[in-house]
Amino acid sequence: MSKPKPDKNTEKVVKGPKTWTSNSAIGAALRKAYSDVANEPIPEDLDRLLDVLRKKETDR
Repeated sequence: MSKPKPDKNTEKVVKGPKTWTSNSAIGAALRKAYSDVANEPIPEDLDRLLDVLRKKETDR
């Protein structure tokens, strides 16, 4: 069987290096982004979610 020809309409996806980001780093980025955009304190439920992420990170 011959290989199927690549579709001219699809772009090649360049795969970068796989990186692993810690939950606490993600949480910190989310906190900063939220405070920058909303310009107000983080709601309690989002804060709890970020705390859960941080706890999972320390449990590893």
